[in-house]
Amino acid sequence: EKVSFDIKLEEYANGKEKRTTLMLRNVPNKYTIENCLNELDEMGFKNKYTFFYLPPDLEVRKNFI
Repeated sequence: EKVSFDIKLEEYANGKEKRTTLMLRNVPNKYTIENCLNELDEMGFKNKYTFFYLPPDLEVRKNFI
């Protein structure tokens, strides 16, 4: 049996999804932390997270504040 780790964002935003950790993949390196947080807030996640980390792309010097 294959386990799916996919999350339906609408279920997380409305409180049905109970997982507490979320990992975003393939974030474009032009995004800043502020861009990502604004987008998450617009998707219904405002005040639903306490920590956010966006690793910088040191190779091309992107994803900085």
